[in-house]
Amino acid sequence: MGFRSADARVTRAPAGSGAIAIWGHFHGNNLGDELVVSTILEAIRARLGAVGVRAISMAPCDTETRHGLETLPLNPSSRSRPAASVNGGPPVERRTHPTWHPRSLVKTMQRLLAELRLVVRSRRALRDVDLIVVAGSGQLDDAWHGPWRHPYDVFRWAVLARLAGTRMIFPSVGAGPIDRRLSAFFVRTSLNWAEYVSARDGHTAELLASIGVRGDLPHVPDMGWAWRGFRGVQATESSASTVVGVNVISHCDPRYWPEDNAPRYEAYLGKMAELVTRLAEEGRQVLVFSQQREADRSAANDLRDLLVRQGRGIDTRIEWAIDDIATVDDFAGTVARCDYVIACRFHSVLVAHALGIPTLGLAYYEKTRELLNQVGHPERCLDIEEFTPDEVVEAFARLEREDDLDGRAALLAEAQRMRALVEAQFDALFGGRRAPRPAAPTRSAALRA
Repeated sequence: MGFRSADARVTRAPAGSGAIAIWGHFHGNNLGDELVVSTILEAIRARLGAVGVRAISMAPCDTETRHGLETLPLNPSSRSRPAASVNGGPPVERRTHPTWHPRSLVKTMQRLLAELRLVVRSRRALRDVDLIVVAGSGQLDDAWHGPWRHPYDVFRWAVLARLAGTRMIFPSVGAGPIDRRLSAFFVRTSLNWAEYVSARDGHTAELLASIGVRGDLPHVPDMGWAWRGFRGVQATESSASTVVGVNVISHCDPRYWPEDNAPRYEAYLGKMAELVTRLAEEGRQVLVFSQQREADRSAANDLRDLLVRQGRGIDTRIEWAIDDIATVDDFAGTVARCDYVIACRFHSVLVAHALGIPTLGLAYYEKTRELLNQVGHPERCLDIEEFTPDEVVEAFARLEREDDLDGRAALLAEAQRMRALVEAQFDALFGGRRAPRPAAPTRSAALRA
């Protein structure tokens, strides 16, 4: 998929003194999401100086501490320290009573009252917010809690923004899966009301068009490519052996997954344990790291326990860099220690490529395949459900054989191209304090592939 730069027809930030709010399902635990938020914040401040910036997040206290922003709760479940889960929401609820049961009715009334309080508070807070910027990434899906989680969150704020006269934009957004009709309605309506929408990959653009999102859907890469911190990340000196970073995730973990997929989770752990063992036995140093601090830490602990039960837990060639990663800087610095990376999460693949590190992706959704296709290496992606340790070891050996200075230079050049496209979008969106407000909402086709 090719990309082109933004042009001046994209709506820019207003001349007025209204604040800009960064909106999204970020909550501190997923450092890929925090990477995108940090990048947007840098872009706004670099172009608009002292303009007021706020946030709307799943974990207001964490966001205020991490980014120094005044923050509103994104939904009634938002809390200062959200419970661990794959998507940052509360733990998956297992219904124990029928809907007509008094306890269920009481819970329903409590949710409705909490929703009403949030709407009233948020409507008041938007009075001096001129623009809401959705923090890209995977904001548009119904995989975790159906239409009443992510899709309704988007719709709620789209309605509030419309009532308040606040503009809302969706730059470099990812989408899918969107399987329910109500989810499609919430997403379609919200994006059709938006002033600007761009898709971070072709799959997202096709999916959004298929559910009825109108107008141009330009393709602009994930905003994380433009994180300025990459420039300060320094690779460590080469160790005596090759360092392979292995990004473990909570794939199908029944403690966090919406469905009970314990057999699939155990199968995934077993394959990862064999992969880590074989890499170490072949003389490589394996660095196990995570991107999502809570859910992935649990998965890494389960992997370590499995290796101990198999008699492999004391192998000094296996290092666990889990508890040391708390910030985006920690995340990028850990990846920079690696000669190669095998990653399951989207932004772990992205960060490795941004640092010029050859990487294999184990994809649980189309976004990882799209990312590796964008950087010119679709063959380096394997399906997380279907892969075998033999296949990954073989693909890794091929990765090592193909590795040379020219190949790494090509990765860095591609990362620079992605960064330039994202920066061009930022220039178009936030490039001038004096840019006039357009007479009508507009979307640019100049970013389209």
